[in-house]
Amino acid sequence: MENSPEMRTYECAIIFKEEGDALTVKRAFEKLNASFMGESAIVKTALSYPVRKRTYGYLGTFLVSLLPETVTQVEHILGSDPGVLRGMIRRVGKETKEKIEARIMSEKQNEERRYRPDPRAREEKKPFGEVLTNEAIEKKIEEILQ
Repeated sequence: MENSPEMRTYECAIIFKEEGDALTVKRAFEKLNASFMGESAIVKTALSYPVRKRTYGYLGTFLVSLLPETVTQVEHILGSDPGVLRGMIRRVGKETKEKIEARIMSEKQNEERRYRPDPRAREEKKPFGEVLTNEAIEKKIEEILQ
């Protein structure tokens, strides 16, 4: 799958401010002659701690083929782009690349199952029985005690 013997495969995980910010990063990768081998669906995710005053972000993972000399330029792009909250790039081996490609393919096949209903939108709970007044409760207590 790699373009030439000099090209190496890298996995790039990025948390974007907005979902549309992924396009600007993709264009920057294309200017560096990177070839995209796969990408996961961009998913809105809650962050464990605030990053640049944001509590959520859009996580995307890309599998790209790059020249090793351009990795520092990619790191610079990830650090300087205002649409990127956090970014990471790492080199992957052949086995890891196959696992990532399989994960990306399964994510694409299962996108329709990603929908999760809002837990706050559950049905209202109904009381177990009839609601008794204080007088009725006192009357029942007297009956039990006799």
